[in-house]
Amino acid sequence: MLGVNETRAGLGMALFAIVSLLGLFGVTWLEVRHNTTDGVLETTVAIIITMQSVVVVAAAWVYLTVEGSAMIAEKYLKKRYQDGRQDGRREREAKWREWYERWQAAQNRGEKFDEPPPFMRDSEEDKP
Repeated sequence: MLGVNETRAGLGMALFAIVSLLGLFGVTWLEVRHNTTDGVLETTVAIIITMQSVVVVAAAWVYLTVEGSAMIAEKYLKKRYQDGRQDGRREREAKWREWYERWQAAQNRGEKFDEPPPFMRDSEEDKP
């Protein structure tokens, strides 16, 4: 199974290949259809010169897209993880507080209290 970095690199290479090919087709179409009335050699040289800029722009765009989306996703997932931990902590504290209040009320009334604490319960809602 591929790791995150290998997957990101593969995605970047695939996007770069697609964008470069689309750029090549676009530059070729523009050059042949609209820009030149020269021969094959001059047209080929013009396409190669123009493609240098397209490749640089494609590489920058792919890098920013892949790495930028990875940074945004990482930040979003980290926040969701922290929010989930805080929600879980509040839930656990509320269960303990409720149990403690029932235990203390039973102690004050002099009754026997045999309800297990929250960590010992075997119910579905308490399982992670």
